Amino acid sequence: MPGDSSCLNLPILQAISESRNAHGLRLQDPARYNTYCAKRILSLKKTLKFIQKNKKSPPKPVTADLVAQDAR
Repeated sequence: MPGDSSCLNLPILQAISESRNAHGLRLQDPARYNTYCAKRILSLKKTLKFIQKNKKSPPKPVTADLVAQDAR
């Protein structure tokens, strides 16, 4: 909406493209980019304490209270 002062501009596509180029896809190395993404997801899961202790127990559900506790 042009002229709307509450409009938020986030260059998400640009950030994704820069990340893809910096971590392997510019060099046509999808395995390197896959490794980067897997490590990044694991890091986020550890930060949010979403690590599953073993395969038999169900993963931790995401609730509104849990999201509200997040300090970021």
